[in-house]
Amino acid sequence: MLIDDEEHIRVAASQALDLAGYRVHAFDRGERALAALTADWPGAVISDIRMPGIDGMQFLQRAGMIDPDLPVILITGHGDVSMAVEAMRAGAYDFLEKPCPPQRLIEVAATVELDALLIERGVRVSALGGSLARAVTLVESDAETVTVLDLFRFAYETHHDVQQLRRFLGAPIAERVRAKIEQKLANL
Repeated sequence: MLIDDEEHIRVAASQALDLAGYRVHAFDRGERALAALTADWPGAVISDIRMPGIDGMQFLQRAGMIDPDLPVILITGHGDVSMAVEAMRAGAYDFLEKPCPPQRLIEVAATVELDALLIERGVRVSALGGSLARAVTLVESDAETVTVLDLFRFAYETHHDVQQLRRFLGAPIAERVRAKIEQKLANL
């Protein structure tokens, strides 16, 4: 779910995420997004902070009442350190500044995707130290998986193109690694 009152930003961000393989439901107002939000929303929310009506911080609070585990990424062109701290304390998953490069949105979406897989398997990311390091230890006896996870960790930490890495590795390797991680998580 993407919420931004500025049409050109909403369209550009939607297109970038769509091209990366994410299904995007875009809204121009927080009220409209809240009306569509359910307790079992199958994704995350990227919301502008400064909007008419319900702003991003109010959206974060109200969305948390509907689904406390919903990842909400707040984005603003008028941010400062105190606003970022307030957003994170209020439960924001991440805080991004405009202009936000499309690749950064995709990286955050990919991180949310990995986190969702772990949460789905009953493992909270905070319990894993917030990184891929724990996932690597789960499969430390499997060289292929450790190598792939190390590559992704390096890509995330150095802000390299994660989508390019996925394309380079190819679907069969990615699916094999995902299945191995899911198997390990199922046994926790």
